[in-house]
Amino acid sequence: MKVKRICLRIWILTAILGAGFLWGCQRKTTFYQPRHLRLSLDAEISTLDAQAAMDSASLEVVGCIMEGLYTIDGQGNAVNAMAEKTERSEDGKTFIFTIRDSKWSDGSPVTADDFVYGWQRAADPALGNSNAYLLEAAGISGSKMAISGETSTENIGVRALDERTLEVTLDHYVPYFESMLAFPTFFPVKRQFVEQQGERYGLTPDSLLYNGPFVMKDYSPSATSFALVKNRNYWDKENVETEMITYQVIKAPQQGLLAYQNGDLDVAVLTGEQADQLKYDPEYTVNLISSLWYISPNQKREGLDNLNLRLALALAFDQEKAAEKVMKDGSKAAFGPVPFGLAKWKDGTDFAEGKGYLKTDKEKAAMYWEKAKKELGQEITLSLLAEDTEVSSLMAQYLQAEIEKTLPGVHIKIETVPKKVRLSRMASGDYDLGLVRWGADFSDPEAFLDMWTSQSPYNYGSWSNKEYDEWIAKAGEAFGPEETEERLKLLKKAEEKVMEEAVIFPVCQKAYAYLVSSKISGAEFHPVGINRIFKNLSWNQVDK
Repeated sequence: MKVKRICLRIWILTAILGAGFLWGCQRKTTFYQPRHLRLSLDAEISTLDAQAAMDSASLEVVGCIMEGLYTIDGQGNAVNAMAEKTERSEDGKTFIFTIRDSKWSDGSPVTADDFVYGWQRAADPALGNSNAYLLEAAGISGSKMAISGETSTENIGVRALDERTLEVTLDHYVPYFESMLAFPTFFPVKRQFVEQQGERYGLTPDSLLYNGPFVMKDYSPSATSFALVKNRNYWDKENVETEMITYQVIKAPQQGLLAYQNGDLDVAVLTGEQADQLKYDPEYTVNLISSLWYISPNQKREGLDNLNLRLALALAFDQEKAAEKVMKDGSKAAFGPVPFGLAKWKDGTDFAEGKGYLKTDKEKAAMYWEKAKKELGQEITLSLLAEDTEVSSLMAQYLQAEIEKTLPGVHIKIETVPKKVRLSRMASGDYDLGLVRWGADFSDPEAFLDMWTSQSPYNYGSWSNKEYDEWIAKAGEAFGPEETEERLKLLKKAEEKVMEEAVIFPVCQKAYAYLVSSKISGAEFHPVGINRIFKNLSWNQVDK
């Protein structure tokens, strides 16, 4: 009996300990770990005002906290977001959007009037909004006169038919219209809230209303770190797995890589040397964006009005080496004024495919230089204006060496200045050659070709051609939904003209190289507009 009692006690003790062990294991496996995404930006946010956001840092964060009628999916297609349903007229000039049953972060409904006010606000010249031209590019009727102050912003072609029905009228058919609606300029804004906040609007977390997947938890202007948390009022919250996003401003690429390697970042942007060293890492990925590096020659400067000199300069450097040896991050050589990814022909071929207008040809460059010397003289000195960033400086040095070696007698003097200074000097014509990087705001060749019209503020080189202006105007207004191929043919003709005249010297199409943690999947990297979108992340493992 005594032995039986001892055995019974041992069995009971074992059962208790076993149950405790199992309970402890169960507790460990069910303990909730937040899905916390850690990201970096290379600059401080300039604004959280959706209508005014221009820089990539501001656009990305605004895209996290707000949402428009459309968003861009992982394949780059415009898909419904706040628009539950879209009706289009046959001529492509009238759109009726049914606004999704959704709420602002304060619990009030998002209405058609909020979109009307947001777009009118974007067009208001009193705000000095640099993005206002996008309404005109989108073909919104009356927007051109409203932006110039000739008429009231209430006259633009957007109106609320009822609380959840929005009507938009275009002056002409715009093939890329719906994709533009994913850009923050076209996001909704609640008039009463903005007017209550006044000058405080967008400066603190409580001076904003949110209708996107996340809301600001903490933020102050020029903050170097801040946090976002999941928006519990977001209409699609069930499909948002991420609970929190924290951002750090990290300007030094090496610091960003170290933070990633230490586990403090889940996505790291790589510079050329880093990308080259880590390109075989399983977490390495490359995103080619619709952004072009090119040289803009100022044709108002003596010598650069000479076509033979411009052609000599354009053909004197190797674009392939510029991309592979200087950028080293997946960037590709560019031989024309429109990058890949902005339009396709009916057969699926990219608009940029197969062109090689000003592809490296050093023998031909020398021939053009000999012609130019007879017209201009034996030697010429030109300044090359570039930004004071590492990559821009390296690119300027490469171009200087290539041009001077290929064209004896051409001397290049490099001037490196902050970006704001470069933009200001080029806008005023105070330069010879300018090293430019331009990214597309919308998915169409006109995002680039519009720049070289006579009246464009971005036509830094002051080239002017009446026939070219007429082609671009016709491409923007004269074609209907069934005439896409004819329109692209006209734009191709305009593109050829830009290259024949050596209006710019293409260098390369920019790519971003990243390391992306294996614990996440579904990070989207887009070539146009908001370049990074993290709403649709899936978590393969949670934070430890």
